[in-house]
Amino acid sequence: MSQAFAEVRGRLRDASTATTSAQHRLQILVAELLRGAHLRADSLNRTLEPAQLRARLREARVRFDSAYTGCTTAIERQIEDAEKALWISDSIA
Repeated sequence: MSQAFAEVRGRLRDASTATTSAQHRLQILVAELLRGAHLRADSLNRTLEPAQLRARLREARVRFDSAYTGCTTAIERQIEDAEKALWISDSIA
């Protein structure tokens, strides 16, 4: 066998090794990306489950009720303060 053929055969072997290595790294990368995508999808799926949505709705209702009560209380105080101020100004005049 000639030196040229041996050199070409060596280069082909090196290229094949590099290709196999790159293919292996690509397979690992794709597997990691798929695993991450599955984890994100599972997480999203859990947040969209009916039980989870009902729990979030209950929490939102509690927050709404609390805010509503706070607003109502604040309005009642303002009305009382306005009535007192009006009573005081009427009694002074």
